[in-house]
Amino acid sequence: MCPFAARIPSSAVLLLALLGVAMPLAAQAPSSRTPGLTLGTPAAAATGGGDLPAPVGVVTQPEIAYFLFPLAGDRAHLRYAPGSLDRAANLQTRLELSARQLEKWLDEPVNLRAHVLDRDHWQRARIDVPYGVPRRFDDGGILAPARGDETSVDLWRQLMGGPLPTVRGRPLIGTPQAAAVVAIADILVQVQVGQILVDALGYTSDAPWVNGVAAHTIALGLSQKLEGTGRLAGLDAFWDRLGARHAPRTWSDRDERGALSLPDWLWFQAQYHRGARALLAAENDRGKRAVKRLRRVRMSDGGPLSAERMRLEYPALDDWHRATFTAVSVRNPGRATAPETP
Repeated sequence: MCPFAARIPSSAVLLLALLGVAMPLAAQAPSSRTPGLTLGTPAAAATGGGDLPAPVGVVTQPEIAYFLFPLAGDRAHLRYAPGSLDRAANLQTRLELSARQLEKWLDEPVNLRAHVLDRDHWQRARIDVPYGVPRRFDDGGILAPARGDETSVDLWRQLMGGPLPTVRGRPLIGTPQAAAVVAIADILVQVQVGQILVDALGYTSDAPWVNGVAAHTIALGLSQKLEGTGRLAGLDAFWDRLGARHAPRTWSDRDERGALSLPDWLWFQAQYHRGARALLAAENDRGKRAVKRLRRVRMSDGGPLSAERMRLEYPALDDWHRATFTAVSVRNPGRATAPETP
């Protein structure tokens, strides 16, 4: 049995909980597009949020999810908090298209489910990360906010070190800043979808950077397929701001295994985004070939992806890795990374 079907059958599949807020296009027919983040805010080194927990690993699905309203679909089945139906319908369209695209790339059945939580449900469920930050839970699920609010706007201003990116259009509900929180959460959910697929397909490596780059490659591939290459500039600007928190080569690639704070976890995600961009640029690929190639490599090796094999398949990653990480851990100087490939 293939690893994807074994770990994520149709009865227990990706649970994506995301963003049940009416966005600028909410009054129109459901769309697969996420409101785009525009440029206009230069990269700034964020300094706050060091005591906030990061969404590392998975948590148990909260029991409160069973009290949400259901919204059945073909490949995407949602549950949503009261007041989130408009966003849930738009999200369902996007997830249906994502599932179909992944099925074409991976030759595996993909079924998606989403839970859309408001702040009240989030707090009652005692989710261990701040509201406004998606959270993975067991059996391939993600919890994420239904809407932005004043507190989550302040959270992301702190994490990004300044004003939030601009969202195109005018939101029908809430402020432009609250809409930006939803768009940011959407970016993180897309990455966590990639993380879930990496785990489900058996790609998971003992080198955290391999898992991270593979997940971001999947996320970038879906973004470009569903939203076009024009999306890349906004994604690059977003991750550049989060990646400005630390200088390059101040962290080991193994430090992500520690108890990271939320800002530091975001810094690592920014580096993995850059790694995925380097991989796709070197391959002159928008994601399809890279995702299919990862699957072929995994199946031919018969085991998890290794750092050595990733460098062999994608030489551009070697330069990216050397420019990004240091050999000795900053958090734990006694722990060094695995020897680098010459």
